[in-house]
This record gives sequence, structure tokens and C-alpha cells, in this order.
Amino acid sequence: MVKAVIFDMDGVISDTQILHASADVAVLKLYSITFTEDKINENFAGITDKEMFENIFSLYGVPGNIKRAIKEKWKIMMARANTEITPVPGALKLINKLKRENLTLAVASSSPIIFINAVLSKLNIKGEFKVIVSGEEVLKGKPHPEIFLVAAKRLKAKPDECVVIEDSPSGMKATKSAGMKCIGLVGEKKPINPKNNYPADLIINDLRKLTLEQIKNL
Repeated sequence: MVKAVIFDMDGVISDTQILHASADVAVLKLYSITFTEDKINENFAGITDKEMFENIFSLYGVPGNIKRAIKEKWKIMMARANTEITPVPGALKLINKLKRENLTLAVASSSPIIFINAVLSKLNIKGEFKVIVSGEEVLKGKPHPEIFLVAAKRLKAKPDECVVIEDSPSGMKATKSAGMKCIGLVGEKKPINPKNNYPADLIINDLRKLTLEQIKNL
């Protein structure tokens, strides 16, 4: 029986995954590394900043300062927080619908807590979530399941009573490793191939088409 729904934030509640990718590209240019936003999204969506910059700097043989790169990225992100945050279509209505059904809600995002709070406050939905877990609070980022297990523990729910909505393959893998049901939200331009690309129990292209029956029947 589903008792709780855990949302990833970037790319699920808000369109901030776009901001992440553009900020990452801008910072990498400072180190003479050319990366596209699509490539960032394909390979590093849901991954912690530390892991991403470590991987890219290693790949390109650049002796970059990881802490400085992360700091530069979040200067850009916070500067955009008040003007460039928009909800993913259908996200706000879905949250309201789940609350009316007395389901307990949580956010589990790799982003820093200061940014999570900024996004949720901007969208006027921070109070809808009983629990908020940021990537700063866990030792291992997605695809490790720690962040979702922490959320479930704080919700006082068993993993098999939780459904997670994720948009990144790493987040979907983390969900399944946590023993939870997973709804994978993939862009309309991406092919739906759950066996090869998206390790989720249900794959959707649009939150506006997600029904309570689909969630409860997982």
C-alpha cells in the first residue's frame, strides 16, 4: 500500500535541471572544457556536483579545483533562482491532488538545501512537504539509495510503502536499490525503453497524465 510519495526536484517539480546544465557548462568553460547541456543532462543528471566535476576534470586531464568549481556553479544558480524557476507542467496540480488523498510527501534532491528551499518557496509549495532531504545530508549521492532511505525513515514509512518520481536514470536506479516503486518522468523527445534506459516501474512523458490509480497500483 502506498503511503508516501517522494519527489526529486530538478526536472520533476521545477524546470531547474535546465539551469543546472547551463551553469555546469558555464563553469567548465572557465577551465577550457567544452561541454554541451545535452551531454550534461545525459550523463550527469541527478549526480552530485562533486562527482560530476571530478569525472569531467579527470576525463579531460584538467587539474581543476573541485570546491571552487562548485562554488562558482552555485553563484550562478542562486543568481537565477528568483527569476528563472518555473514548475514542470502538471507538478503543482499533482502535489495538490496527492495531498487531498492524504498521502505524505517528501522531496529528495541532490541540490543544496538553500536552493531547494528557494525553489519550493518560489513555487509556494514548501509547506506541502513533510520531509525535505538534500544531497548535503548524505554521504553517497545517487545512484546510491541513501537519500531515499533517509527520506523514508523521516517519513516513518517502509521503503515498499514509498513511490518515487524521478527524471534521471541515476535517480531511478537509486529508487529501485532502496526497494521503492519508481515512476520515471522522461522528456517527450526521449524514446521510452524501460528495459534499456529507464529502470522504473512506470515510465511517463507528462505529469499531467499521471493518475492516482497508476500511483496506487504500483
